[in-house]
Amino acid sequence: MKPSQTKDGIGFSVIHRDQGQAWNVAEEHVFVKTQYRYYCRPLSRLGLRMPMLRRELIALRKCQQIGVDVPRVLFYRELGDMTELVISAISASYPLNEALDLPGADRNLIVENTARVVGSLHRHGWTHGALGNDHVLVQPDQHSRVNLIDLEKARPGRWRIKKDLARFLRNTACFTPAETEHFLDCYARVMAN
Repeated sequence: MKPSQTKDGIGFSVIHRDQGQAWNVAEEHVFVKTQYRYYCRPLSRLGLRMPMLRRELIALRKCQQIGVDVPRVLFYRELGDMTELVISAISASYPLNEALDLPGADRNLIVENTARVVGSLHRHGWTHGALGNDHVLVQPDQHSRVNLIDLEKARPGRWRIKKDLARFLRNTACFTPAETEHFLDCYARVMAN
C-alpha cells in the first residue's frame, strides 16, 4: 500500500493491491484507488469540480477506445465525497527503466513500443500529464507490450502535447542518445498516420 497523498490539506488519496477474488473478478490481483475530497476542475466546466478518479476513468475508457494499452476498469463508484476505482493489475510488468535493464531485454523493441503507445495517445489529442518511467509498464513476456498507468492527470488538449512529450523525455533518462533519436523517429511516424 502506498502512503496516502493529500490535496489542499483536505482530501486524501490511497492506492493498494488486493486479491481479485475479493472483487469477484478472474484477475489474480487488482489495484484499488480510494479518494476522499480529491477534486480537479475540468476546463469544460469552469467553477465546477470533478473527482480526480472520474477523470482517470474517462481517460482509461478513451485509451481503450483508441487502442492504447491501459489497465481494465473493473469497478467505479462515487459516494458523496468518496470515490473508488478498481483496475486490473498488469501482470509480469516492469517500469520502463527496469524493463530496459533486464537481462536479454530487446531494448529496440521496448523503445519502439513506447513510441507507439505515447504517439497513439498524442495523435488522438490526449496527454498523460505526468508521463515518466513509473507510468510506463513493459511486459517482457508479451513481446515487450507497453501499458500506460496512473492517468489521473490525463486530458484532451492538443496544445499540451509538446509539453507532455518534453516531460516524458526529461523524466526518462534511461534511453541512450541513439535510443532517444530512435524513439523520436518512431513517434513521428505514429503521429503522421
